[in-house]
Amino acid sequence: MKKLLLFSFFCLIVNYSAEAQTTINLSPIQDNSIYSGFTANSNGIGPSLFSGTPGSGNPNRALLLFDIAGNIPSTATITDAVLTLNCEARGGASMGENHSLHYVTTAWGEGPSLAGGSGGGGGVPGIAPDATWLFGILGSTPWLNPGGDFIGVPTTTTTVGAPGIYTWTGAQTHNDVQLWLDNPAFNFGWVLKSDAENISGTSSRWTSREGSAALVPNLEITYTDPLSISEENLNYFKVSPNPTAGLIRIAMNPNLEVNSMSIFNVLGQEVMELHSLQSDIMSVDLATLNSGIYMLKIATNNGSVVKRIIKN
Repeated sequence: MKKLLLFSFFCLIVNYSAEAQTTINLSPIQDNSIYSGFTANSNGIGPSLFSGTPGSGNPNRALLLFDIAGNIPSTATITDAVLTLNCEARGGASMGENHSLHYVTTAWGEGPSLAGGSGGGGGVPGIAPDATWLFGILGSTPWLNPGGDFIGVPTTTTTVGAPGIYTWTGAQTHNDVQLWLDNPAFNFGWVLKSDAENISGTSSRWTSREGSAALVPNLEITYTDPLSISEENLNYFKVSPNPTAGLIRIAMNPNLEVNSMSIFNVLGQEVMELHSLQSDIMSVDLATLNSGIYMLKIATNNGSVVKRIIKN
């Protein structure tokens, strides 16, 4: 039996053996800087992030958000999570200050503001949906507390000295990631702030997701998933043609019971949930969708998989 579905292009194949450990690396889907000395400013698409306190004595903070649920099976158990950032420069008075990650509790945004260059330590006027010192999303979602809403107890802390590569990890780091996997609606990422915001001249400049490709923020996640679909069964999911101008066909292993299919856009937002999908071959009409990338998550009685397709 054939069923007609509407969707676009499936993004990433997740396939792991039972009990096997899998490691993936994610770049942020949003990052931004907020400035206490310029409370309406931001640096949404700038190549650098800022934390710590410049010579003005007004601290800055950096925000980072990763798409967890869109890249890891919902049945997975997180066993490790390591955030790596590249420090490009430090303030002249810096002698090695602790920088901590804190779990953010309010939605925030990245708009098109661009301070640019190695400067940007004061940002430029924010453009919605930018985060600023006073707003998580400029014009619509104010922070309850200026400088961001976050849990006061740090997730993890690292001492930052000379420019170079730094990592943040620990039990609470992968606990945060597990919570975001289990409850995607609570995923607002982390804020990076200095524990010595009262000391001027201790600012840090970090490579952002728009910066040098080899040095962008990276979240390395290790997990196990006993319900993940095996490679043998994965091979029974065939999609053709790919890329496509419109119609595709999905051939599936008749021994696998398909429980659900959910479609996501490239931001990790679910755009469609499909039901009653038991069939050997499905015809999918993509004609009404814009060109681009979509993700199709297929949940079966043997686990789940995410596949990708390109709509021209």
